[in-house]
Amino acid sequence: MKQYYLLLLWLIPFGLISQKSPEYFNPTSQFVIAQELCDNGEYEDALTILNKIHINDSVYYEAIKTKTNCHLNLENNDSVIHLCNIALRNAQCNNYYFYLYKGIVYLRTKAYLKAIDVYEESLKEYPKSYLFYSNIGLAYQNIEQYDKAIASYKKSILLNPYFSEPHLKLGWICYQADLISQALLCFNTYLWITPTANNALDVLNFMNEMVSSKNNTDIIDLSIDVDDDSFEEIDLLLNNYAALSKKYKIDNKVDIPLVKQNHALMEKLDEYEGNGGFWDTRYVPFYKAIFEAGHFDVLMYRILSESTNKKIAGIVKKEKGKHSDFVDWSAAKWVEILGTKNKKRKQNGDRILVF
Repeated sequence: MKQYYLLLLWLIPFGLISQKSPEYFNPTSQFVIAQELCDNGEYEDALTILNKIHINDSVYYEAIKTKTNCHLNLENNDSVIHLCNIALRNAQCNNYYFYLYKGIVYLRTKAYLKAIDVYEESLKEYPKSYLFYSNIGLAYQNIEQYDKAIASYKKSILLNPYFSEPHLKLGWICYQADLISQALLCFNTYLWITPTANNALDVLNFMNEMVSSKNNTDIIDLSIDVDDDSFEEIDLLLNNYAALSKKYKIDNKVDIPLVKQNHALMEKLDEYEGNGGFWDTRYVPFYKAIFEAGHFDVLMYRILSESTNKKIAGIVKKEKGKHSDFVDWSAAKWVEILGTKNKKRKQNGDRILVF
């Protein structure tokens, strides 16, 4: 028996020594790894690390933002709402992203009234957020409160003229109201800003169809802007398809309805007299300046960047070298028209222009 106890005493320390020491978890360095995984789209792997970060760790609240972003991309909507609610109750968190993410979930799940509540609350804290105005505009548009949607999109554009989404959405509302000229100017602006957007080809195809065939959508009786009536003559010209006649000649190498109708529109802007509204003071001066400066062709080639037509794509590729100078010139002109102070600053992730 004595030998048995001696054997146990000899084995116990040996067993303890042979066990591996627990691996040290450094929350700061692990958070960096998780952030990189999230940036690379490896959301599940990122969450595996982030779930190990304790509430008492210094990076915990920063980790919540990344964690929420991962769940948002994985469309784990309930988890996003839960994490956003935790963060919005905590003074240590930057509320901006959690308002944004929470509102996106409500938009995604078509809970538009809840999205509006979130973004109205967020605008009290971040009144210069062009993203919040754009997103609340989308919510209003989906519940057919068009006046509020239009006002929100205009505000978003004024806060950041280079953010393309509200131009696209505003153009669609104009099309629904059968205001073809105003719609075309908005769609042009969307593709001028983001010519290679994921939906650029779809927008191109839609625009070409819009200017070459009758609007068969359910037309809504809606006043978009005080400038609506001032476009009647140009709308009539475009809807009569006069520019699509073989007799209507242009110098542009791309001979499609979208290019010819745009040429007819911009040619008429020289005679246009508006009513001091959003189109009269923003879009019209911009496109009038482009046309007068002889930049119409390069604008069209930029807009057509994502065309899959071999002939058009070949022309666009050949003319691409001219884009850089035009982009610099037109970007400066756009800001000059929309405001006098081209001072850029950041507000919690939003790049905005102060006028």
